[in-house]
Amino acid sequence: MPSPGEATESKSRGRFKRPAQLFEGLKAKVSEAVWKQKARGTPIVSIAKGSGPRPAADEAPKPPRPYVTRPGMGSPPGYREPWHDGSPSPAIQRHRTGCCGVRPSSGRSGRSGHSYGSEGSEGLAVYMPKDVPQFYLEGMSHDSTPTVTDCRASSSCSSPPVYHDYFFTSPVRREPPLRQVYYLYASPLDQPPIDVRSEVETIHDAFAESGSHVQLNVGVATVESLTKLLTLARSQRGLALHLSAHAYRSEKGDVGLVLEDAKGFSHVLWKKNLEEILGMRDRHLQNTSLLFLSTCWSQELAQVFVECGCPHVVSLRTRVHDIAARRFSQQFYLSLGVGESLLASWQAARTCLRNHPESEIGDQSEHFILFGQHAADKATLQQLCGEGESAEGLRMLEDAAQFLEVKMPPRPEHFLGRMQSIHEVMHHFSGHQSRRACALWGPEGIGKSALGVEFLHFAAAPGRHFSCCAGRVHIEAMDLVGIANAVNEELESLAVQSQVCLRPGSSDSRSSLCSTALSARSAESSISIYEAPSDLDAMTLLLPLRQRLRRGFQQIERARRRAPTLLVVDDEAGAVAADKDVRKLFGELLEHTCQLHILILSRAPIYHSLGPTKVVNVPLSGLKEPDAAKLFLQRIHRMLDDGDFPDPIVGNADAGGGEPAPSVPQRKLMESTILRLKGHPLLHCLGGHPGKIREVASQVTPNGPSLMDLAEGMVVDNG
Repeated sequence: MPSPGEATESKSRGRFKRPAQLFEGLKAKVSEAVWKQKARGTPIVSIAKGSGPRPAADEAPKPPRPYVTRPGMGSPPGYREPWHDGSPSPAIQRHRTGCCGVRPSSGRSGRSGHSYGSEGSEGLAVYMPKDVPQFYLEGMSHDSTPTVTDCRASSSCSSPPVYHDYFFTSPVRREPPLRQVYYLYASPLDQPPIDVRSEVETIHDAFAESGSHVQLNVGVATVESLTKLLTLARSQRGLALHLSAHAYRSEKGDVGLVLEDAKGFSHVLWKKNLEEILGMRDRHLQNTSLLFLSTCWSQELAQVFVECGCPHVVSLRTRVHDIAARRFSQQFYLSLGVGESLLASWQAARTCLRNHPESEIGDQSEHFILFGQHAADKATLQQLCGEGESAEGLRMLEDAAQFLEVKMPPRPEHFLGRMQSIHEVMHHFSGHQSRRACALWGPEGIGKSALGVEFLHFAAAPGRHFSCCAGRVHIEAMDLVGIANAVNEELESLAVQSQVCLRPGSSDSRSSLCSTALSARSAESSISIYEAPSDLDAMTLLLPLRQRLRRGFQQIERARRRAPTLLVVDDEAGAVAADKDVRKLFGELLEHTCQLHILILSRAPIYHSLGPTKVVNVPLSGLKEPDAAKLFLQRIHRMLDDGDFPDPIVGNADAGGGEPAPSVPQRKLMESTILRLKGHPLLHCLGGHPGKIREVASQVTPNGPSLMDLAEGMVVDNG
């Protein structure tokens, strides 16, 4: 190692021959640094040996020297502000590129996150802090060896920086690599629903508890998404996929995988079509290292994936309960996350499920099959996932952590019979001639609010048309200011979900204060904005808030790469249909955005346009008779008997809110009772109206009136 004197001689030749000599020489100088205090109270750093000539007292101070480093280095890492109590505050650090320098203590950087500067000669970037420089370096240039001769602190600094040896020897801490696992689901409207959120939460929590640093990516299973994901897997070292869907067997015995189409209905991918997509001849699935086919009766479909090159496939031999599937998945992915092999994880999951407290659930452990057990005892999660690789180009995938943090209103209880209406609204929003404003209208109690919440959950599920970007506004009064504030609150919630930082509001504080004061006065006196003095224009007072709403939705649209956004407006007060200012408020949002869609729930059709946007009206009628009978049976509080039916009872058809007979399965009991209620006078009087069905069903109590008595009373009231 050269001595400090040799380092000074080497400096005269322009620079050190090797970077190691540079660091050793500078380290020796810093270790012998002596702190002195000037009369004016400004701390200085003096170097005992090897320091250059000091300027005279009457000499004008030199201009600030630039901070010299190489392109891409940015701000020196680990910098801390000096504390007033004299605690350590490092200012000189070694960079990974082999260049050493001093940066201003302000630590300011540009908007892009990089320090200020411009490209200099010989590939060096020269950084000159302009806003609030606190330190400047004298005696440094990119033509000679960096030497600290004088480091002055600004008036905001009361203690000098202290240098430590660990600056030059502390290792760089690296985060463990992030592994990728993919989850695709298909839960069409015309099939029994799959509890996607519970399954995603189970798998995500298993990886989180294991500490395996896995990112779970969630999306809907369509032909497009499945083909694109498996195609991108050919360029990766490994891909782990969990596919949750239904299987369908035709009358001819053909088996197919039930996926979704763009509007949420079933798209059956038959076995021969699946072989064509997967590329059986070319074995295109060799890089798809693991497939969990969470589909009932999927053994035959699993063989197709194996023949196409997938080395490991987990499938189900027969129908399995949802609780059993989630419990098996939880233990399976937890074992993989802690480092166990694929074979050991599969065996551990079967053992865990076999010992379930309910014997009916535990017996289903034998239905989980593992294809490709060869080499499964050596395959770990790191090998299966392709460490550090991800399909970032797939826009239809969402991070499971972000999906689980999305705040949604609670789903309605006993919701059924509206799948065709949801499909119709989805067709208007996502068809070839897609609309941006739709009104779902019907009388009070028909089920508009419940349908709006259910549509919100369906359309905003990960990978669907409004993936993880949908909000709901409830209008309870004819108050324009209250409506605008409600939209603003939902905008802020959507910005948090989309990880968008909204820009501050307008600087016109007078208008903002007027708007706030008017809203407060309306709330205190229980009057609407239309009772305000005639010289006040409500839309003018709301101008700053309207501008904020427009800019906010535009920011979300840009951040989501122009993905569609949904706003459900539950208009209980009828404000959109009755007031032009409310229509103008929503019309401005549609006019200044490209991907915002609005669904209005109204008691009357809306024929006026929202600005230049036409509103498509979709009427909502009553439930069909089988759905109305099922809803009625789900809401009553006792078993039905002979006195509730006009005809003598045939067989055991009791059902309802009480306990069923132990010898009759609940499902068959419900089906037989629904058939018995067909054509009942009470259902005819209710007309499939969900609100009336709930009200009448609450009167069917023990020792209460019979269904025939309730029907006669309704006939009298209607007559």
